[in-house]
Amino acid sequence: MSSPGNGIDYTAAATFTTDYIYRGISQSAGDPAVQGYIEATHKLLYAGVWASSIDFGKQLNRAGNLQEAANLELSTYAGIRPQWQGIHFDFGVAYYAYPDSFPPGQFDYVEFDAMADYTLFDTLNFQGVVWWSPDESTTNDELQGAAFTVSYVLPKVWVMSPTVSALIGRQWGEGDDETYTYWNTGVTLKMSSHPVWYFDIRYWDTNLEDCIDAPTFQCGPRVVGSLTASF
Repeated sequence: MSSPGNGIDYTAAATFTTDYIYRGISQSAGDPAVQGYIEATHKLLYAGVWASSIDFGKQLNRAGNLQEAANLELSTYAGIRPQWQGIHFDFGVAYYAYPDSFPPGQFDYVEFDAMADYTLFDTLNFQGVVWWSPDESTTNDELQGAAFTVSYVLPKVWVMSPTVSALIGRQWGEGDDETYTYWNTGVTLKMSSHPVWYFDIRYWDTNLEDCIDAPTFQCGPRVVGSLTASF
């Protein structure tokens, strides 16, 4: 979508996923989540808002009653996407807020990201990203990490364009449970229409053990499916 006369383009998408996995760890207590975003771009600049339903469990309030810790994640972000020698870069900052969380503001944090993306033969893509947060929400510690993704576009099948991909990432923190490796592999089916539909099925896992059977923030192996409409 575009806005005539001002050079601003808009994109938006809505997603239903069977589990909201973030760097190998469930943010929805293993349950489905609804997500969406809207983004504006002008030349190299971009800014947007992204939101997802979440489940961070319950905590005791001052009255001694259990209260939901957080049920909504809201990310506002901005950055720049330059290109050089066929390499696409993305340098951005995002602020993650959790409206109506308990205790208020406990989970809010900021994160800085840098990404490089390169495609060979129009089918083979390599992507690397590094990130840093001075005070991440669930740990209250400085965290940093890196991830590498490789994907390959397969020949079109009927009206579907399939892409297979795999990712491996590593997070570093001060505690043993904050430093871990995560990975996924799966296939994405793209249907060229309006809106553009994506169906993704993906296997996730980590090398963490203590949170595999936890009531929230599970980190064990799982298969996740998602359906996205992109406008």
